[in-house]
Amino acid sequence: IWEESRGKPAVLNIDYIRRAGYNNPDKEKAITANLQLPANRVVIIVDTNARTIVEHKYWGVTARIANTTADTIEFHTGQSLDMRMQAKDRSGNWVDIERPWWGWCGNGHWDVGLKAGHYWELPVPMYEGGYKTKLRLMLRHYVAGSKRSEPDYGLSDRSRPEVTIYSNEFDGSINPAQWWREETREQFFDDVY
Repeated sequence: IWEESRGKPAVLNIDYIRRAGYNNPDKEKAITANLQLPANRVVIIVDTNARTIVEHKYWGVTARIANTTADTIEFHTGQSLDMRMQAKDRSGNWVDIERPWWGWCGNGHWDVGLKAGHYWELPVPMYEGGYKTKLRLMLRHYVAGSKRSEPDYGLSDRSRPEVTIYSNEFDGSINPAQWWREETREQFFDDVY
């Protein structure tokens, strides 16, 4: 049987703000006591010891989005969750080094729910560059129990109140241009396809 040869994963060493590609989670797992999560919260934890491969070509680590509340928590999604990586700049400010990836049409927008007592695991890229800094993930979700004001036909419903949460901080490195240089059309399509 023929198999595509993908080669070894590479490090993600870029000099532009990349589109975040945190694909919609499809497998939720029940939370177990060994995860040691805080009670009654939605948390995101980056486990730098849990190495993985991102997009079949880059080294990465694992992020866990966990719901220890009593409610199902909904997240807006386009082609990706509303989650992105941030890096601490030279002044100590957190700055996005990824842009949200939103669909180009109404078919690419919906909500996804994470049941109480469950979590998702997602691969997260590990960037590499000449500037050592702290990194974290930022994630938005809807307030528990909030409802749509009226049908939105698949488009983002920004009338619903949202909560922004942040992961644990972890060591990493980036290239300073990741704070300001936008991705070109060619870079986007090279990365996607």
